[in-house]
Amino acid sequence: MVAALAAAVCYGVGTVLQGVAAHRTPMIDAVSARLFARLVGQWPFLLGVTVDLLGFVVSLVALRTLPLYVVEAVVAANLVVTAVLATRVLGTRLAAREWAAVVLVCIGLAALAFSGDTSHPQASSLAAQTLLLVVALVLVAGAAVAAQWRGWWAGPTLGALAGLAFGVVGIAVRMLPDLAIGTLARSPALWALVVAGVGGLLPFAAGIQRAGVTVVTGVLVVTETTAPALVGLLLLGDRVRPGLVPLAVGGFVLAVGGVLALSRFGSLEQPAGARDPGRAPGITPRPRAGGSAPGEPAGPPDDLPVGSG
Repeated sequence: MVAALAAAVCYGVGTVLQGVAAHRTPMIDAVSARLFARLVGQWPFLLGVTVDLLGFVVSLVALRTLPLYVVEAVVAANLVVTAVLATRVLGTRLAAREWAAVVLVCIGLAALAFSGDTSHPQASSLAAQTLLLVVALVLVAGAAVAAQWRGWWAGPTLGALAGLAFGVVGIAVRMLPDLAIGTLARSPALWALVVAGVGGLLPFAAGIQRAGVTVVTGVLVVTETTAPALVGLLLLGDRVRPGLVPLAVGGFVLAVGGVLALSRFGSLEQPAGARDPGRAPGITPRPRAGGSAPGEPAGPPDDLPVGSG
């Protein structure tokens, strides 16, 4: 549980550091090599990426030992860390409703921590790992097709595909037989992790172009937390402590619901009339455990997502 909380803190801090770099970067209307070069030249961005990588390493401990429904909810709560830190570092403000969401997330995580059964999960067969790799490939192919859509449904669909892909990452980590180099190289779960982790970036970036950060992040949070939770409970041996199922369900709903209530914080927009066209004020919340997903701007150039999920 400490590892899961540490991963959430790392992702939240990493997002804010990348947001600082975004504030210092002149506006560019598309995510490009030019924008990346400007960001890499700033120490807050490099430090933010380093902290992200540390978060991924720490999350491996949690994903190997805790039920997936606990880990996914805790790591999704990195948005709470982002929101609270941004009030100090970036000068943003949280309304009373958003502070209430922060409290709900904390209560939900406490309930999940108490209700999760940490008994050792069951091993996964080679067939199950291969099936997960197939699922990852199908999700990537589906994202490539959906990225060509332009209807109102394109953004939420792409957000769902991104969430499912990032959810596959957590499932794949749980399915890894062990961390020996020789065994890892032969494990389909490792390749599922790589395919889903990299492939999830496309639908997330394309989705926020079509529907904006808030809509896509909301759908992503729901899919990347609920799908792995169900797989863990139904197929991977995850358990709830006897008699505490209502507490686990309530905690999960509170945690995910609180994160959804904070999802509008992803754009971190400045008040009207206070925008500087030479700055990039927006940052995107962390979409998943263990990675960053650069996105492209949705709408006017004042909302440039940089960094995260």
